[in-house]
Formats: sequence, structure tokens, C-alpha cells
Amino acid sequence: MRIIIKVIILPVTVRVVNYIKKVDGSDVYDVNTSYNIWKVKDM
Repeated sequence: MRIIIKVIILPVTVRVVNYIKKVDGSDVYDVNTSYNIWKVKDM
């Protein structure tokens, strides 16, 4: 029963979060950040 409720609630939650991000402008991206573990040049 819990899984059914979560599947029903998920699209609503995603829409609410996307709306808040759009209104607040708080969608954060990592600019000029590399997560490549093999890149030694930036260390």
C-alpha cells in the first residue's frame, strides 16, 4: 500500500519542487567543476 501512495504522490512532489525552483531561482549547477577522478591537472 505504501508503494502505491508513493507512486501517486511522486508526480505531485516533482511539480511542486520544479515550481519552487522556478519561482525562487534556486536551481544550482556546478560551474567549472570537474568530478573526473582521473584528472590530475586540477589538484
